[in-house]
Amino acid sequence: MTSEDQEPTSILQRMVLEVFGERDAARRAAAVQELFASDATFSDAEASVTGHEAIDATAGRILAGAPPEFAFTIVDGPQAIADLARVSWHFGPAADAPAVRGTDIALIAGGRITRLYTFLEPST
Repeated sequence: MTSEDQEPTSILQRMVLEVFGERDAARRAAAVQELFASDATFSDAEASVTGHEAIDATAGRILAGAPPEFAFTIVDGPQAIADLARVSWHFGPAADAPAVRGTDIALIAGGRITRLYTFLEPST
């Protein structure tokens, strides 16, 4: 099944787990190619990057800076209305309180993410 055949909620769930949660560089790069438009933009409070290579590199940096036991867990959603989708997640060790909480909001066209925005929330 290609990303074009998938629902926006499935695309967003896969994006969290297979792009930002994937430590294997080759699998992550393949998921970026499948799930993001070639000119997609990812933005968070720190920066905005455009294109497959930049999005892949950003995900790689996030994972490289985290301990190996850290993983993403989807805690709310994904939900979609037309071409807009959102998902909330935690990032941290499975057995403890999350180190980071966030929400991703994405615009999806033609079965691919064209814009992705990440909002980080204080962990409690």
